[in-house]
Amino acid sequence: MKKGILLGLTTAMMLVMSLAVTAIGPTWDITGTWNMDFVLGGGHYLHTMTVTSFNPTTGAFLGIGVYNTDGSYTWDVTGEVTGTMINDKITFQIKYTGSNLGYTVNGEGFIAADGKSMSGSATGPGQLFSWTATGTAAFADGDSCPAGSTPELMETITVPSDGSSVSSSPLTTGLKYLFEASGTYVFWPGCGGYPTECGEADAKYSHRPASSYGPGWISGSALPAPWTNYLEILVDTKPLAWGAYNDAHSL
Repeated sequence: MKKGILLGLTTAMMLVMSLAVTAIGPTWDITGTWNMDFVLGGGHYLHTMTVTSFNPTTGAFLGIGVYNTDGSYTWDVTGEVTGTMINDKITFQIKYTGSNLGYTVNGEGFIAADGKSMSGSATGPGQLFSWTATGTAAFADGDSCPAGSTPELMETITVPSDGSSVSSSPLTTGLKYLFEASGTYVFWPGCGGYPTECGEADAKYSHRPASSYGPGWISGSALPAPWTNYLEILVDTKPLAWGAYNDAHSL
């Protein structure tokens, strides 16, 4: 068993719900940009993959890519992420849509435990590659329960707004846990537009002025480094894909 460590600058209430499932969904949501290096015969072929769609329940994803050296080599990618955080597996198929139209690569590999890299092998027509990719994945947000299942409230946790961490009760291997966060806190009381225009945040989004990456409610993942995922609730020090913003601040 393990405990979920909850970090964040928020006083939001957190509902932790547990349910048993026969197949554990993927831990990592790989939406975003990945720098890929395909290695063949000692040569390195650098590509950029952008995952534009990810299903947190099934792990299926869609995206596009391009060969960095020659932008006429564009491609579409489809694939799936399966498994658990310790051993999330990725499979994918790339089909070229520009130069070398129809060229296909089939790949498989694993996502690192920290969600920041992937690696594996791939095949093309008469070719065998190894590949690596670097980026940043978020915890998958499986926000629905399987049909016929009954969620059971495990506990409610108050997360402090001073950046310190709190722990959940021990979590059982083989169960899937649903985290729900609600509430807001003040992160910038001196903001000129507070409280109607800026200075408030919830588990994922902060209300910011135009002079500070706004205006409006901005996702922590949209903030530039070193502020990326700043002010969010983190689980085991990692960001979650909490879902779309809503005025009720219930994610």
